[in-house]
Amino acid sequence: MSAYEEVPRIMVFRPTLDEMKDFSKYIEKIESLGAHEAGLAKIIPPPEYCPRKSGYNNLDYFQIVSPIQQVVQGNHGCYQQYNIQKKTMTVREFRNKANSPEHATPEYFDYEDLERKYWKNITYNPPIYGADVPGSITDEDCDYFNINRLGTILDLINDSYNIQIMGVNTAYLYFGMWKSSFAWHTEDMDLYSINYLHTGEPKSWYCVPPKYGHRMEALLKNTFKEQHKKCEAFIRHKMSIIAPSILRKHNIPFNKITQEANEFMITFPYAYHAGYNLGFNIAESTNFALQRWIEYGKRSTMCFCHKDTVKIRMNAFVEKFQPERFQSWLLGQDIGVDPKDPFGNLSYAPTPVDEVKEVEEDFPEELPDFIAKKTKKGPKRQHTNESIECVDEFIQNGQLNGSPTKLKKTKSKSSSSTANGWSSSSVNGHNGHSNSTNDKTAQLSNGVLQSYSLPLNLICGASLPKHIGYENLYELSGRTLQYAKSPEPFTDETKFNFFSSLIEPHCLICLMLKPFAQKEKINEAFATEWKPPSTSRVLMPKTNYISKSKEVIDYGDDHSWNQSTLLVCSVCKICVHSVCYGVSNSLDIDDTWQCDRCCDRSGYQAACCLCPVRGGPLKKVVFTPSQSSASSAIPNDEKWAHISCSLVLPNAKFDVFPNMTHIDVQGRTSNEMSCKFCHQKTNSSDLSNYINGYSIRCSLCSDSFHVTCGHREGVSFEASNESTSLKILCKKCKIKSINNRNKFRSFCEVDIGAEVIAKYHAYYSYARVVSINEEQFHKVEFVADNTLVDNIKGNQILNRNVEHDMPQIGDVVEVLLNQEQLHGKYAGNHICKMYTCVFDNDVQLAFRREDVYLKDQEELPKRVQMKFIDSVQSVVHNPLNGILM
Repeated sequence: MSAYEEVPRIMVFRPTLDEMKDFSKYIEKIESLGAHEAGLAKIIPPPEYCPRKSGYNNLDYFQIVSPIQQVVQGNHGCYQQYNIQKKTMTVREFRNKANSPEHATPEYFDYEDLERKYWKNITYNPPIYGADVPGSITDEDCDYFNINRLGTILDLINDSYNIQIMGVNTAYLYFGMWKSSFAWHTEDMDLYSINYLHTGEPKSWYCVPPKYGHRMEALLKNTFKEQHKKCEAFIRHKMSIIAPSILRKHNIPFNKITQEANEFMITFPYAYHAGYNLGFNIAESTNFALQRWIEYGKRSTMCFCHKDTVKIRMNAFVEKFQPERFQSWLLGQDIGVDPKDPFGNLSYAPTPVDEVKEVEEDFPEELPDFIAKKTKKGPKRQHTNESIECVDEFIQNGQLNGSPTKLKKTKSKSSSSTANGWSSSSVNGHNGHSNSTNDKTAQLSNGVLQSYSLPLNLICGASLPKHIGYENLYELSGRTLQYAKSPEPFTDETKFNFFSSLIEPHCLICLMLKPFAQKEKINEAFATEWKPPSTSRVLMPKTNYISKSKEVIDYGDDHSWNQSTLLVCSVCKICVHSVCYGVSNSLDIDDTWQCDRCCDRSGYQAACCLCPVRGGPLKKVVFTPSQSSASSAIPNDEKWAHISCSLVLPNAKFDVFPNMTHIDVQGRTSNEMSCKFCHQKTNSSDLSNYINGYSIRCSLCSDSFHVTCGHREGVSFEASNESTSLKILCKKCKIKSINNRNKFRSFCEVDIGAEVIAKYHAYYSYARVVSINEEQFHKVEFVADNTLVDNIKGNQILNRNVEHDMPQIGDVVEVLLNQEQLHGKYAGNHICKMYTCVFDNDVQLAFRREDVYLKDQEELPKRVQMKFIDSVQSVVHNPLNGILM
């Protein structure tokens, strides 16, 4: 008997409206007929069933927050699906893209023909899927199979713990196009699920009956061995796609069925299922439970790779529906039939676990932070408690998308609560994973469904969360990429802006001329009390702004440019010089000042279109085709760009100096060069090709990278008053440049007592030599970029005690450099004279000869002249980067 013939067949049911009034009772009825044995059932409601009386033509402006582009890699029927999060779009924009020649459903003879085309082209032309969009488009007064209120025992989560889990006991919407898929999986906690196809093209389903689920698991674990090694429950990542031909080859029975519009699909506990959309459609889904599920829930496996993994405490269910077994279960002595065991063996049910395991890494797999790993219902879950309405201060003078925003207050017990206890009920981040403290609402306004998105800080205050944590700038940078998985994307972005502003001169635009580094992790008390100075020195030359502007209406005075007021956005916490951001120094700025992005109603969704990095100062983008004049520039309400990116990229221009209200990218937001650093992190040129942005080259070699990616990875940007462009040096070329500069520099003898100019943190100032000593330094060639560093101290080599066990040339060593643990090859050592110098604040620092300049005898390089100060007395020590001015 073939695998296909021995499968319990999928049943199709046609209830009356009267039967549809009691959802749980009807599901129990079809289970009594054996519907659950196939793992999947279809329910076709009667013609008079109408879940949305107003139809679906009024959804054009509903926002699909953070849709995902599904990149599939693999061959021979075994694939992995990687989800790259895209910008928010409306239903109209999504439908137009779905019906475009690039994504339209191909011509086909029948569904079998379309299925062959799907598997033949699965790795080509990645589709976009508007998956896991919180909300419901079913009328509230619909009393028949209303997905948003099914009334099953799963409501105990809300009744007992006052918790909503988005997509589990509330509805999610799905906007599909041709080839958009959901990978093989069972539901979270092995729950039931219901899926209703409101309108549009069909959806194809595959399902393995629950009694063969163990075979499916064995196949997936054997096929994706590396993923299984890293996570026992990797199948819950919903990344694994297996073709039907592979299932037949391994004798795994399965069924397939096509769901048409106005049809329900029910999946049963422990039923592995997968599928794809045949064109543009809109579906609605959620999970539910019957008493039969409780044994599955007690024994379900969970993935601990994600901090926001879905976990349902089974206590309330066991206590209510299995009271005679409750105490035994708590003690780990509950013996019963494991419903997932095809042989019906008895086993102990696992004891309850109150908390989800804490993990240090969100991504134990092979992808970097900026690739999201979620299909259908992944770790994008939100827990909200105890809702109350409050006044939205941000929209007192208007409305957002035509309707006020609701807020929810969350109890501090919840692991997803914010520190100050508040969460916005309509926030989703750029990375497509909802903020764990946030939730999304959709309401009807003038007959049109509206959705709203505002960050927590835009609504409930300007301050950072009280407990800001102990992360440093570099750790945060991994979570502030547009495609990074982050439970709290806007909070991470706000923190990143705040931490960046700690680096002198505190302006996030001038920061690109400074190294991207901090010495220590942030001190919590320091972070909550610190405020930037009122003014600081401007590092970015005015000539760079003027040369990048299409029109100059006021050159201003040089004094205001050299020393400028610092502004801090009360919402996103960016800190900028007023002249760098295009704000007049003469304005009376108070603590409520907001940047352009935060003043804009849709600003929370804003992200740079020229690079994959969130955070930092943004300006709105206009598009001017290359052949057109400036007068034909067209504003684009959805696109923003970093000022720092615009200062470097050749195609970007500011509209008017000094106001700089818009950035004209001349019709181009990307080019053919790929980012070296994105490529390294994805370990795949194919995936990195889907990361948007405009790359630049190193001034001395062919390495290419995004402006912000390069800065974060140590690329040097150097400016001078004589040049209108920035000099760009990758780490390798920067070291070569320094070595060449020192090679041709002639050194005079420096004696004790000599007056010199040396570096004091970010500045250069006068100092006096008080002692001269010899010190041993080591040379290491680093594997990552083949750079040779010759100033490594012995205590920086972690895997060898150099005093007793000197490495041999060629030995592999681990080096702590700039708070990173790097691998390299030992390349020798040398003795170097070290000059201990004392500054006028009595601080002593040691320097090599090439790092000090004899006063009045040696010419200072321009980079030193730009950072020279007469005295360091006014420089205050900062535990993060060493100084505050």
